[in-house]
Amino acid sequence: MSQKISLPESIILFLVAIGADLFELLNGLFGLVPVVGTIFLLLNSVVAFFAGIIINGYLWLKGVKATWSLAGSIFELLPVVNLLPIKTITLIVTFYLLSHPETEAVLGAVQKAKKTRPSVKSADKTSS
Repeated sequence: MSQKISLPESIILFLVAIGADLFELLNGLFGLVPVVGTIFLLLNSVVAFFAGIIINGYLWLKGVKATWSLAGSIFELLPVVNLLPIKTITLIVTFYLLSHPETEAVLGAVQKAKKTRPSVKSADKTSS
């Protein structure tokens, strides 16, 4: 299996993700200071926007499903959870799934089985 993303490309993507996560942490620390907090909030929005475009756009250009990376973006909207390095974690998960496609196949099979499983309420009605 050939890798879709080379080592230098992945290092650059990790640097972007780590930089955006560090900036979010600084935003969380200085967010309570009246003037500085407002400036950090504005800059954090710009940095997070461009980091997301760079990471997800590059993954899309390389033909990689960025499902996990996009799912991690949802967690960035939660107030306290956004202080965690979610961009970096989801990028690690995306690269892991890219290099281990059998894991993604197992996850897909589990989700498919979960959708086709009869619900508990319908099983109780049939047994009555």
